[in-house]
Amino acid sequence: MSHDSIFKDYQLGRHTAANGLRVVLVRQPHLHRGTISAYVGAGSRFERVEDNGLSHFLEHMVFRGTARFPTAFDLNVAVELLGGTLVASTAPDATALSVSLPRESLERGVELVAEVLTRPIFDAIDVERKILVEEIREDLDERGRSIDIDFLSRRRLWPDHPLGRSVTGPIENVMRFGEADLRRCLDERYCARNTVLCVAGSFDVDAIADAVDRAFSPMRRGAISRCEAAPRGPTGPSAAHVDKTGSQTALRLAFRAPGLDDPDLDAAELLLRLLDDGMSTPLHRRVFEDRGLAYDVGADLETYADTGALNVDAVCSHENVVPVAEEVLAILSELRDRGVRQGDLDKAKRRAVWSLERHLDDPEAMNAWYGEQELIARVRPLEEEARLISALGAADVARVAGRIVSKADLHVTTVGALGERQQRALARLAEQGA
Repeated sequence: MSHDSIFKDYQLGRHTAANGLRVVLVRQPHLHRGTISAYVGAGSRFERVEDNGLSHFLEHMVFRGTARFPTAFDLNVAVELLGGTLVASTAPDATALSVSLPRESLERGVELVAEVLTRPIFDAIDVERKILVEEIREDLDERGRSIDIDFLSRRRLWPDHPLGRSVTGPIENVMRFGEADLRRCLDERYCARNTVLCVAGSFDVDAIADAVDRAFSPMRRGAISRCEAAPRGPTGPSAAHVDKTGSQTALRLAFRAPGLDDPDLDAAELLLRLLDDGMSTPLHRRVFEDRGLAYDVGADLETYADTGALNVDAVCSHENVVPVAEEVLAILSELRDRGVRQGDLDKAKRRAVWSLERHLDDPEAMNAWYGEQELIARVRPLEEEARLISALGAADVARVAGRIVSKADLHVTTVGALGERQQRALARLAEQGA
């Protein structure tokens, strides 16, 4: 069966509004709901040090009411009456706002999303400020040090670069930001050329396009956000530890990896699946099933337009941290040096294609796939992605494994209660590499 026939149950279309807003329309007539998602080029990667955390603050504040719905309560009731719930998140390189609705509510949903993005009234800033401070404190210890392993790892992967900063920013910035800062960020980032609107599900294409044109016409044209390129040279090896009381320690081994624009990304995705994609793959089998070193263990690819990271995470008893790190590095070195069995590679490729097929039943996943790519002007249809993955061979995976699994880009981070001897052992492991 060809990939085109597998992915026949959706139609991809594009529309550009008069103000430059890019609109991606993913029609899935077999569904009964739809999802509206907006992706804005706003996040810590685009911020100066003094503005760090402002994009995240703004993402919170657009939920605080609009001209028609002047309080957070009024806005939430309006969304719920349409059959959905507004959700949003801020990442280093994008802010996303999304709502899933019954198909009969989609046109009114477009109007509401447009109002949230273009006409927030910034009600109750001081109340939201308190909430943001509480959110930041969740990732700080009693001495005010970060215990967020994501931030601690990124800070060393991309030192002295905006990708190494916290998305939430420091408390002192949050306490200083006011309405003028929020409006400046809104004007600079939440503009038509810097935003992608994606609608997926069951809908009339012409009706949705007309609704978008009407609702988003007040959004000013603006400009696409630009950011500092990620550094290319190696930054490792390194090992860092933050003390935190508790019964377990969190461990991360991170390697720099290809970004979304990199031709090696598909091979890196397969490498990840060969490492961690089900309980039979070596990460779970050897760390969890065979040795019982950790209950919580997993790997992921963190990707940005021009760079990325392969992260392997585990949470385990303090005495198991070094054995887990040793086992993970042994698994990675074997994938790099011994290559992969054809049967394992074939299974990984089939599972990768099946994962793409799941988008056909999930309009929110469709929006994430097409909207996030459109934001960086890189769009690869699902069927093309499936063809490229299916064409990869063992040599492609070996090449990307040799590129990623290098001690020059290895950073080991731990948060928990480790003694000096364990910390020295992890430092030696980092120096030795995989």
